[in-house]
Amino acid sequence: IGGGTIQPIANHLVLSAPAYGSTARNFVEIYKSLSDKLDAHYIPTRMAGGKKMYNTVEDMGKLADQILSLNDIKIVFWNCAIVDYEPTYMSCQNDTPKVSRQEHVFPLDRRLSTKNDSYLWLNLTPSEKIIQRIRKTRKDIFLIGTKATYGLTEQEQYLEALNMLKSAS
Repeated sequence: IGGGTIQPIANHLVLSAPAYGSTARNFVEIYKSLSDKLDAHYIPTRMAGGKKMYNTVEDMGKLADQILSLNDIKIVFWNCAIVDYEPTYMSCQNDTPKVSRQEHVFPLDRRLSTKNDSYLWLNLTPSEKIIQRIRKTRKDIFLIGTKATYGLTEQEQYLEALNMLKSAS
């Protein structure tokens, strides 16, 4: 499974974790080259040229649930870039009162306008770590995950991977 995801906020406004699926495609090619008896399937997100149904964080959660329900799944390469945050609160200039703490349903059911909404406050909270759900639910699946470690040193990358392994056991 590979590619990026989006988290809708409003019409023409999304959070994005851009990725286009090349690493996942390479995983599948390498895996298939090991034996003709191995059955491998590449599932790209919409951003990686796949189906519309694999576009948002919520969509990828549903895909994870499908994977968890299939008893014949033994190995999963989870190489999709999941948006790390989801919007929980937003205030626009034309909201009443101006600094409203009301919860909004995302994506918004109204159009944002740069003419009327000269500023936008958006609170974000961390999204669910879908890969952890897979690991905790199905210990029998050999799960290979990747993590963006841009800007980290080799030592920091090593420690990040070690922490992921420890937290997944």
